[in-house]
Formats: sequence, C-alpha cells, structure tokens
Amino acid sequence: MLPPGHEALSVDEGDASPGVDVSSGSAIWESVPRHAFLFYVESLPDEATRHLQVLAPKYRFAASPATGGAYWANHCVRCDAFQEDQDLFCEPEGAFSPVSSAAASRIELLPVAEAIEVSAAGYALDPQFVGL
Repeated sequence: MLPPGHEALSVDEGDASPGVDVSSGSAIWESVPRHAFLFYVESLPDEATRHLQVLAPKYRFAASPATGGAYWANHCVRCDAFQEDQDLFCEPEGAFSPVSSAAASRIELLPVAEAIEVSAAGYALDPQFVGL
C-alpha cells in the first residue's frame, strides 16, 4: 500500500501503450493525495526487495499459472502455492479486498521506509476500510 502523497506516472490516454517514452512530455509524475494498493507488481528496486524478503519471505517474483506472466506475488506459508493477485486484490472478501472493518483489521501493513520506484499493472485508490 502506498501512503497519501505518493507519486504516480500519468500517461496521456493516446499514449497509454507499453514502452511510452517518459521523456517525450506525454507522461508526468503527479502527487496522489490518497492511499493506493499496488498489485501485479512487475519490478522493485533491489533495496526494497531485500527489505520485503525480511518482512514477508513468501512474497517473491514468480510465474503466474493464470496469466502466463510473472510478477511479485504472495505464496502460501503452508504449501508455498502461488496466490494470484486477482483473487487477493480484485475479488470481494479477497485478502486485500475486505468487505468490513473487522475483515480489514486482519490486514497487517508492514512499513517500508525507503523511497521506491515500482512498476505495477494494478493500482487501486482508496481501498475500502484499509489505511484509515
């Protein structure tokens, strides 16, 4: 989860294709005043990766059986099974899609203090019940 005040790359609708040249002026960094969840995380800087591996050793880069791509994903602490971000972030009552304050209270947010630059295919603003 990103805190309010994080920055997000804003790309003009007509240029929203892979490989947009950010130096062309069609993409700018904008401050976002709200919380946001990132999912389908495709890249993380090495320092953040080392920190995350200490906090959550089952969160690692792996191939997704469902998408055929690879991204940073949670894995089961018991059986090491890949946990699809679609199920965790996009489905009601998924691990990061609580439907009540009680369910949200079971989410443990662990801080990563260093600044990071992340590439992610999923971005959800103001997740309900989380980060309040």
